Amino acid sequence: DIEDLARVDAVWNLLVFLARRHRPLPGTLVDERVSVLQEAAAAAAAAAAAATAAATSTSANTYHPGTTVDRSLHTLPLQQAHFRGTGRGVAWLRGRTRDLRRCHYSALDSASPIRSTNTGQVRGSLVHVKGTDVGVHTFLGIPFAKPPVGSLRFAAPEAPEPWSGVRDGTSYPAMCLQDADIMKMFNMTAPSVPVAEDCLYLNIYTPAHVHDESRLPVMVWIHGGALILGTASLYDGSKLAASENVVVVTIQYRLGVLGFFSTEDQHATGNWGFLDQVAALRWVQENIAHFGGNPDRVTIFGQSAGGVSVSSLVLCPMSQGLFHGAIMESGVALLPDIISSSSENIYTMVANMSGCGQIDSEAMVRCLRGKSEEEILAITKALEIIPAVVDGAFLPRHPQEPLASADFQPVPSIIGVNNDEYGWALPCLSALLTPRRK
Repeated sequence: DIEDLARVDAVWNLLVFLARRHRPLPGTLVDERVSVLQEAAAAAAAAAAAATAAATSTSANTYHPGTTVDRSLHTLPLQQAHFRGTGRGVAWLRGRTRDLRRCHYSALDSASPIRSTNTGQVRGSLVHVKGTDVGVHTFLGIPFAKPPVGSLRFAAPEAPEPWSGVRDGTSYPAMCLQDADIMKMFNMTAPSVPVAEDCLYLNIYTPAHVHDESRLPVMVWIHGGALILGTASLYDGSKLAASENVVVVTIQYRLGVLGFFSTEDQHATGNWGFLDQVAALRWVQENIAHFGGNPDRVTIFGQSAGGVSVSSLVLCPMSQGLFHGAIMESGVALLPDIISSSSENIYTMVANMSGCGQIDSEAMVRCLRGKSEEEILAITKALEIIPAVVDGAFLPRHPQEPLASADFQPVPSIIGVNNDEYGWALPCLSALLTPRRK
């Protein structure tokens, strides 16, 4: 049990203390300590195996994490020679203490892992990835910003509030406000989660064997959807994490009117969805090491509007240093009509559809902040797309300009087109082109 493991831990610490006081170690003392170490390792193995069996028996998944314990125990070679000399014994003890502790905790929290963030602790779950022998820890619905509601509607994201206790991270967060019926048209199967304005959360998928010092490469996925629909929870990062031994993060960002409406002045500069992505990347830099990731090896990748987002982040001054590689799949910032130099037309349409009327921008933002989620969603549904805008901050210039300039700072990138891109549209197109029978 926990007390037994604590006693074993105390034995290790005592041995480290004694090793510091007695150098070189007498042969008889070495023999005695080796015996104690062997007993401690055996006790640790038994306790870890028991904890693993208990955790596995109560888990709904089929993954058996015993290999994690075995792998850790195999790093405990009780070699008598390591104790002879003045400093090597202490160094060996330190390393074995760290390995044994790692063994304890990997067994104890394997099925219900708890990790720390800058704002509090979160509990995840263990999943088994079909076709592999690797378990993956998932942590779902971790907030990377305050809920963008009230005065934070049409405002830059702010750091999340800390919480006490352990936050549950075993269920998907709400999707950002959008017309969820469109997903049915595209045959997209979304998790059964609500649609809400409070949606700035991310999901983490990390191999179950990792620890704070693993420093695995990190891949941050940005979903597509024409900047009006989509959700992080459509994409399960477990298989990628298991097969490639990486930490996968999927993020959400504001969409439609809430994500990209702009008054082209200080009252609503726009690009809120892009700013959410920057906030998520900052969160990754500050916290991903706790999940076994390396903040110095972050790659962002996305498809369609996600590719546009990745491309835009490459060009954005405020995102420099937050990632180190970029993959753009079927989307870049130069796509027609996805980034506009002016939002005047959208402003006029939103003013008319909202009932706010042609008023000054400050009053317009105040009026829109008073609208319900349902009223905002009705406006989003009526608009086919709300493009991002050159706002002077996230995008100081239209993407064409920095790409052509001599001072452009590139990052290692992959740009391509996914197989069967827009394949979902072929049946619709075929139906339109096929003559109807009378």
